[in-house]
Amino acid sequence: MDFSKFSDDNFDVKEWVNAAFRAQRDSPGNKDAHAATLVMKLQLFIQEVNNSLEEISQQALTNLPRVIRETEAVRQEATFLKEQMMMVKEDIRKVEENTAHSMKVLVELDAIKSRIQSMSVALHEADNWTKLSADVEEVFQSQDVHAISSQLVKMQKSLKMLSDTADYEDRCAHLEGLKNRLEAVVSPQLVAAFNSHNLES
Repeated sequence: MDFSKFSDDNFDVKEWVNAAFRAQRDSPGNKDAHAATLVMKLQLFIQEVNNSLEEISQQALTNLPRVIRETEAVRQEATFLKEQMMMVKEDIRKVEENTAHSMKVLVELDAIKSRIQSMSVALHEADNWTKLSADVEEVFQSQDVHAISSQLVKMQKSLKMLSDTADYEDRCAHLEGLKNRLEAVVSPQLVAAFNSHNLES
């Protein structure tokens, strides 16, 4: 007898019973005995199903504490991982903050370094201007036009680096006066050279 149809979604009781009786080929007088046999088999099948359900239920109850423990362990692990992720996120945030602060400090230090370097250059040129100014009179006394010109070119170069100083205008005026003196030195020599050239002609 096929009991597998009980598990079908479209199981029809009447159809199953009629099919079971159609399978009986004996005389009609034995239908009662066949029905009794069928009922007994159904009762045995029901008992077997009940036993299976009881066994499955017992296994489920036996496994339930273990499942609960495993579930709790998974929950604790998930909580721990969440806390670890939050700690890592906080560490990353701190590193980013420290990096940003460090970069800001480096930029400020670089700006200070640049200002110090500029100041150092300015001080060097100021000292160089002072030395050149102190020596310029001696160079003028030599009447060496080439030496005087070289001295004034050096002073002009130093003056470009001192454009932000308070006495820049005074230095420019001083240098302009020295240039005029150079012209005064050169003019007689040029006139003499022209005169000498005319006489030779």
